[in-house]
Amino acid sequence: MRCLPLFIIVGLLVANLQADDPVAVAQTKLDEAKELYTETADQSRRDLEAAGERELKKLRTANGQNVESQIAKIEKLEEQLRVFNELGKLPTDTSLRKDVDRYRETLNKARQKCEKAFDVLAQRYVAAKDDSNAKKTLEEKSRYFQQGFPPGKFILVTNPPYGFATVELTAEGEFRQIQDEKWTFTGTWSHVNKEELLLKYVSANYGTVALKIEDEDHLAGQNIHPDGKTWGWRLIRQSAATFPAGDFECTTDPDEGRWTFSLKSDGTCTNTSPDGKQVDRGNWLQYGDEIRFEFCHAGYFDKVGSSGVLKIEDNDHLNGYNRMVISRQEWAWKAVRKKTDSAKK
Repeated sequence: MRCLPLFIIVGLLVANLQADDPVAVAQTKLDEAKELYTETADQSRRDLEAAGERELKKLRTANGQNVESQIAKIEKLEEQLRVFNELGKLPTDTSLRKDVDRYRETLNKARQKCEKAFDVLAQRYVAAKDDSNAKKTLEEKSRYFQQGFPPGKFILVTNPPYGFATVELTAEGEFRQIQDEKWTFTGTWSHVNKEELLLKYVSANYGTVALKIEDEDHLAGQNIHPDGKTWGWRLIRQSAATFPAGDFECTTDPDEGRWTFSLKSDGTCTNTSPDGKQVDRGNWLQYGDEIRFEFCHAGYFDKVGSSGVLKIEDNDHLNGYNRMVISRQEWAWKAVRKKTDSAKK
């Protein structure tokens, strides 16, 4: 009697084990459903875009129309197709109604199958007493069907520091900047590509903002004014900023006494000398388990004088450095929340 090679036997055993594992089976079906959804979404998008191009061709070659009206229709449809391509917002032009309905119907079928596969996998995890992975599966499900960069509300930190601002990116491709709770500026935002966003001011002559997508919660880039002046921008999603603000007693190495490092809930910060005569002002942001900050110092005017990174050990303890931008002189920092401002851990 001939024996099967060992690698075939091992392969059969692994296959049998996977077949007996409900989680593994559900994961395989989810992978297949996700692949089908991706292929369907790509093909449906191409079909709708092709339909849009055909309608544009008809508009351009139509005879006997009022030229002004013809151009207006072309520009309107081109803008709707651009927004669909960059943000996923479906065209509303009546000429594409049937194509949009077909797009929705085709994509919804694939999406429902994919959503069901997510739910089945989560159920299998629950049955296996693995609630943590069940929750992660449902979280992935909620993120999976987002198209493009997810809109939301963000804290804005500028370089050089300039007060407190929030920025809201809407699903309709508009943005709203509220500065120091006094002034509101509006404009539009869109994808340049999968890794970059472009904001354009409409209500004020402040130019454009080019932003690099670091992750779903962080954006970084530059605001370029028409006169050529630039401002560094950093945005953090408000829901991602979880570290509690407050006052910290800060010791340094080399030793320069005990400074008061204050993090404000509006994204600004100050660093006050032991005698209270020197107050450096700037901005701060939370990046994961780090606090990043920048200060403008007397004599530097609108330029950043120093910047640093502090590791969050817990809600009351920070450890890191502050470094001068020009001289590169560096101080090790240890910051402990003042007892009168102790945060709950």
